[in-house]
Amino acid sequence: MNKKTTMLKALLGNRRLRTLLLFGSLFMGTGAMAQTTYYVKPEATGTGDGTSWENAGADLQLAINTAVAGDQVWVAAGTYKPNRKANDLTVIVEANADNAFVLKEGVAVYGSFAGTEATLEERDLTLGENVSTLSGDFLGDDQVLTTDDSAEFSIVNNIENATHVVISAGSEEFPVTSATILDGFTISGGNATLAFTNIAVNGQNIGRFTGGGIANYGFASPTLSHLVIMANAASYGGGIYNRDFSSPSISNVTVMVNIGTTIGGGIVNYINASPTITDAVISGNIALAGGGVYNYQDASPAISNTVIAGNYAQGGSGGGMFNSDSSPILTDVALTENTADGNGGGLYNTGSAPTLNNVSITGNTAIDGGGVYNIEDSAPVFTIAFISENQATQHGGGMYNEDSAPVLNETILADNTATQLGGAVMNFANSPVIFNNVEINTNTAVRGAGVYNNDGSDSQFTNVKVTGNTASSFGGGIYNNASTPVITNALFTGNMAVSGGGVFNNAGSNTVFTNATITANTVSSQGGGVSNNASSPLFRNSILFGNTDTAGVNIFNFDGSAPVFSYSLVQSSTVTWDPLGIDGGNNIDADPLFYGNSFTLYTDSPAINAGSNTFFAEGQTPDLSGIETDLEGNERIYDDLVDLGAFEYQGVLRTPGFNAATIKLYPNPVATALQIDAPATINNVTVYNMLGQTIQSEDWNANSGSLNMATLKAGNYIVKVTSSKTVTSSIIVKK
Repeated sequence: MNKKTTMLKALLGNRRLRTLLLFGSLFMGTGAMAQTTYYVKPEATGTGDGTSWENAGADLQLAINTAVAGDQVWVAAGTYKPNRKANDLTVIVEANADNAFVLKEGVAVYGSFAGTEATLEERDLTLGENVSTLSGDFLGDDQVLTTDDSAEFSIVNNIENATHVVISAGSEEFPVTSATILDGFTISGGNATLAFTNIAVNGQNIGRFTGGGIANYGFASPTLSHLVIMANAASYGGGIYNRDFSSPSISNVTVMVNIGTTIGGGIVNYINASPTITDAVISGNIALAGGGVYNYQDASPAISNTVIAGNYAQGGSGGGMFNSDSSPILTDVALTENTADGNGGGLYNTGSAPTLNNVSITGNTAIDGGGVYNIEDSAPVFTIAFISENQATQHGGGMYNEDSAPVLNETILADNTATQLGGAVMNFANSPVIFNNVEINTNTAVRGAGVYNNDGSDSQFTNVKVTGNTASSFGGGIYNNASTPVITNALFTGNMAVSGGGVFNNAGSNTVFTNATITANTVSSQGGGVSNNASSPLFRNSILFGNTDTAGVNIFNFDGSAPVFSYSLVQSSTVTWDPLGIDGGNNIDADPLFYGNSFTLYTDSPAINAGSNTFFAEGQTPDLSGIETDLEGNERIYDDLVDLGAFEYQGVLRTPGFNAATIKLYPNPVATALQIDAPATINNVTVYNMLGQTIQSEDWNANSGSLNMATLKAGNYIVKVTSSKTVTSSIIVKK
């Protein structure tokens, strides 16, 4: 039984777990008292007029119909099934596929009461016995069938079910606003897979193939909170479907084990839909495309503090999320252990420009782009991202790009695997990726274990570390084919390959290296540091020293390659330049005197003040005038002259760390101890699980320290650091 199937079975088989997934410690009191409160129980009590718990009614839709804006409907524990057609709420019709619970503008519907509470605050959402379920399963015989050997599942016996369980529909003139509330329910048993026709509700044509759990149409932006949406099916949006300027506020919601037979097993955001999704778990859903979430045509959801895990694109792409011509914003989001039979295990972008801040993309699997897949001019921007332990059965273990231009800021790409090209990143064609303050560590592939740049992918690498990557063929760190990247302030070390331990340049890849340190890379053949085939790269202000190959040289050239070295330290260059390249002047051959394995410079290093400032002046090609810091975040030009290599000597011996402009947490993923550095005094560090529950909390009185995470189980955690200057929350992956 694989880990995804085990996760799915655990979710399905534990009602208490479902309740905790929904509510946990995330519950917060909601709202003030309304004008009138109506009470509903599974069976009517007393007079049944709904005026109190003692006289509770049993018809939930009737209570909603009776209420006016500002009123509340309180619903006791039990199962409720829609008894009126969505296009005619005045007539009771039993077990009709068009039956649905239709929300009403300004009416707040709260569920999961014991049936005795006098105030909303008395409601205890953590008690499994209090769960209120809205079900479209009229016969009560739905079953979710799983298998032991795959992430697949099916929902059977649901042919007679309601098409939609809940509908919210509004117009520009009569919108459904955030004052309309649905809070505290499990929603299950919707089946919108049988007909590609529409039903008219509040002037909107609701597709009978959309939104098995909840369908939001037109200008429908209700508040949806404290919900479990599970075991629903639809052609589009098994759990939730948002369309046409619908912007619901979705918080503290679990969307799990839903099916989208075409797109969006969990959620579909379609044509201008822009919901806000906060504190959510989207897990164990399947669809042909977008197992967890599918965003289409100018959809711009804002998703934060959310886990998208264990979803499956069955036969298609975008296991966790599929974006088509859309611009979602993801903040503090984990895309974990999602699978695609096609491409983009975690995230698939076509013609899209998502913004991703503090995201973790880990353990996802696909053919190309195990973690992320970008095509058709996609331009995602990643800031503080952790892309690790993803697998591609072909290319791009962490990320695959084709005709796209992602930007990666402060990103770690680690432990990704591709069975062919691009262990961390595969830039297939015309994909000039920007790597800024990026670490590319311990990835594996046949070629380009770190990055493979192909066919016009003239990427820019600024302040990057490329370390410990392994290629079974060429290019341990980076492989360039018919591409001319610009590499500045870069460290290549500990990489391994057959040839080109640090970098392999092929077929006219005239890479420009400025202030690169290429050292301690190893090959089993030739070119311990760099191999060039029909390529003539430029090396300026750089260090090539201490790489290992069978010929005992740092660089190997063949098929007419003629690299040019200027203002660089090149080991063995005083012996002869013939096998190394062309002496462009002002080069030296000496021990750079590295400070241990940090590759910073000792006080007496010959690399200090041995470079040329001209390469950073305005008007040069390439233009590096905007680069002001070295790889460590210190001044790039200190004491008037730039040094050689990635690190600038600052006048005192120092240990390399992180730029202290912001709070830094590393390594990520972490096995035992998490190092935390801050520019101001750290007062408190608190660790939460992804349900918002506190796992550990420590008071500190220092600018840096080590947080022991050794005893925590593997998974994703939120680490909140409170300092005297700021508060930062980060998703940390525990190995």
